[in-house]
Amino acid sequence: MVGSHSSQIGKCILCGKLHDDYDNGYAPADKKESRCCSCRILILVCNICRGKVCVWGEVNLTNKPSIYCGKDGKDCVGKGNKLDNVILI
Repeated sequence: MVGSHSSQIGKCILCGKLHDDYDNGYAPADKKESRCCSCRILILVCNICRGKVCVWGEVNLTNKPSIYCGKDGKDCVGKGNKLDNVILI
């Protein structure tokens, strides 16, 4: 929420429910944010949908579908913009 406003400005990428918390109630230091499995961009996934998908950096022991930043969470909008080969200087 921004300031004293109680309206949410984002929506879950999967179900469209109003949602505006990238960390799903966790502290940013806990690194529980939802990120695209390909390009690692932050995406909004509500608490209900979050338990049904696997995000970047999460060990997928239950074979949940991976989530991406594109329409309906099914594909990465960057298609090939993977950050695995990036060298940080």
